[in-house]
Amino acid sequence: MSQEGNSAYLRLELENAIKDINARQFDSAISRIENTNFSDSEYLNHSLILKMKALRGINAIDQSLFVAKQINKNDLNANLQTIYSLELGDLFSEMGLFDESFEHYLSTRKSNIDTKANKRINQRLNQLLKMDLSEKNLSSLQLLETDLINLNILKLAHAFLLARNQSENWKNVFSSVDYSMLSREFRSSYNYLKKNVPYDNYSIAKIGVVLPLSGDNSEYAQAFLSGLQKGSELLKSKNKASYVIYDNRGSQLSTIKAFNELYSFHKVDAIIGPTNSQNLISGATALSKSEIPIFAPGSIDEDIHSINSNVHLLNSSLDYKNEILANHIINNLQLEKIAIIAPKTNDGIKEVDSFLEQMNRLNKEPVSIQWYENTEPVDLRGIFTELREVAWEIQHADDYKEFLGVDIDTLDAMFDFDSDDVYDMFDFNNQDEEIDSTKVILDVIDGVFLPLSGEGLTYVGTQIALANLETQFFGNELWLDLDFINQENISSHIIGMYFISSFLPNYRVGNQFDYNPELNNAFHYGLDLSRFINSTIEDDKSFNMSNQDSNRSSSTRKFDFSSGKVNTDINLFKYSNRRLIKTEIINNPTNSHVD
Repeated sequence: MSQEGNSAYLRLELENAIKDINARQFDSAISRIENTNFSDSEYLNHSLILKMKALRGINAIDQSLFVAKQINKNDLNANLQTIYSLELGDLFSEMGLFDESFEHYLSTRKSNIDTKANKRINQRLNQLLKMDLSEKNLSSLQLLETDLINLNILKLAHAFLLARNQSENWKNVFSSVDYSMLSREFRSSYNYLKKNVPYDNYSIAKIGVVLPLSGDNSEYAQAFLSGLQKGSELLKSKNKASYVIYDNRGSQLSTIKAFNELYSFHKVDAIIGPTNSQNLISGATALSKSEIPIFAPGSIDEDIHSINSNVHLLNSSLDYKNEILANHIINNLQLEKIAIIAPKTNDGIKEVDSFLEQMNRLNKEPVSIQWYENTEPVDLRGIFTELREVAWEIQHADDYKEFLGVDIDTLDAMFDFDSDDVYDMFDFNNQDEEIDSTKVILDVIDGVFLPLSGEGLTYVGTQIALANLETQFFGNELWLDLDFINQENISSHIIGMYFISSFLPNYRVGNQFDYNPELNNAFHYGLDLSRFINSTIEDDKSFNMSNQDSNRSSSTRKFDFSSGKVNTDINLFKYSNRRLIKTEIINNPTNSHVD
């Protein structure tokens, strides 16, 4: 192959590797680069940088750093220098080496010639401003920095550090920051310091945050983190929280490492996260002998307290939610015949098991439990047909009892004849054949519990009309996408439906996540949690969880830990006129199992 032809081939393979990485097919990109001979070509360094990125994508951090050492930065053009420095910054950030990461991001900003990339770079730098950076390193960088914009960013980072350490010199450093030279991404941080730290006596609690900021569920985690940061900016209080952020990439090993480093190296006062229950178990186990509070935004399993008693469940536990719901169904609404339709997922099975346990405490059993596979598309007609058959059986049994005037058990004790003869006498089967049962609305099932899992609302909600049952529906909080359930083909069929939930979808208009209900909810979760935690910080950096004013600024959630380490603030909503009406929870039994 000619030199020109080989160059075109190498360029094509490089472009294909980029496509693989953009599609998160990291193994494919690594294989493509390793099986193509880029040595002695103009594309060698570019291929090595791409290999670095792909290795980081599969969490092969050490291998990625090894590849990085093979690259001579002086041989790179301005564009590749920017990509290389950015990749190193991301690598060190994931390792929790924030000083090194900050330095590489500064280098990235200085070498960058693509104005479109400025925002991404500045956002990374702004996130690290509030980290526990080394004062010695910041001072050294300021002495050596020749770029005036970078120097200004360094001064702002230094001011944050000094404010956190309650240094008398922080105001002098802060006053040296030139606001006019700060890009838009840094101005909120500048204004945060200016507005929130003018006090002579103040306390800044250091809180670790462990979230999957890359990989699966990263969008949700990013929205939650944005809410945390926004909450701190909005709250006016002399005691504040600063966040030391770790990306656990959804990995249990990374979670353990993050928890250990936050506790031993950063000496944080508390930890928020992670969102995944298994990762929470790993992190909580790693710190089981410490006294550090852990605020768990995702788990609803109280068994975590057998591992670490310092875990605060921010969502009400599954058992407590279902205790409230079952009590409302049986004691308040006085319904008798309850059916369950649920997804056959881990979450769905846990939800049903919990609900059955609470029903059992009230000496009730469901008349039917129907399962469906939680994969789209799902046709629920078969489920509803089976449920209607159960309803017909109940109807026949009730009619039979009413006709005889005595219970069947009593009748059997009085007369000695075969039960088949009884059914022949009344010939119920012939009656059924004369009726199109699918067109008859049945009202013998008093209530149907319809918990959702994952994206189940998109296909369960649109099929609920097929049930053709005159009954009371109940659901969990995954139903609370008002834009979706307010559609005409859904809303008219769920009038009066009850939902048990830890939150109210009362969202701020115009925030950056209002295009997506799930991300919008995550943002407001972080926002309300940040407001709550900041309101509980005492002068000694401890957390007063019984502070009565802590929920004053909440939008969607409140947090009540008066009974222990589980949030017992619960909402029971009734759907009416396309709105959620909060229902008073009465006759609520004492939750003896709240930790």
